[in-house]
Amino acid sequence: MTYLDGIESREGIFVMGATSRPDLIDPAVLRPGRLDKILLCDFPSKEERLDILKLYYRNSHVSREETPREPDFSIKDDILDTLNFISEQTEFYSGADLQSLIYNAFLSSVKRNIQINLDEPPLITTNDLKASFQEFKKSVSKNEIKFYEDIKNKFLLRINSYESSNEIDFSQIDLKTTLY
Repeated sequence: MTYLDGIESREGIFVMGATSRPDLIDPAVLRPGRLDKILLCDFPSKEERLDILKLYYRNSHVSREETPREPDFSIKDDILDTLNFISEQTEFYSGADLQSLIYNAFLSSVKRNIQINLDEPPLITTNDLKASFQEFKKSVSKNEIKFYEDIKNKFLLRINSYESSNEIDFSQIDLKTTLY
């Protein structure tokens, strides 16, 4: 707090912080006029998980010289169906978990190419994806999910008390990105 005193008088200076343990932040730091914006990076939704899976699938099939988002790179329907199934089954998986799942499927395709002496770029199959999904465990436990949900609810209560005292309609705010 001492370091933040008087910083509001300086123009063009923004103070930002990041933590995976918002429960340990001193409430004095979060009072209005200090660090009064809170951004939540929540777990991805089903649609976001599908986008993440497609992105990493594409990235694993496009060489480094090409741009990963090349518009003419299409994902076959059977792969897309499998990615869609995985996105439905991976609630509370982080983006890093999904990246790792695709990476493990990619490693399976590389191993297969090595075993059959195929000198071509590896191609992830639906079987690779399904096997990777079956073997993969998410990185966040149920207890940790509950812990973070409790913290999120605590901040939502704070928003609701602020809303009632200031008559601001917070119902239109996307809580995935901005909590306060």
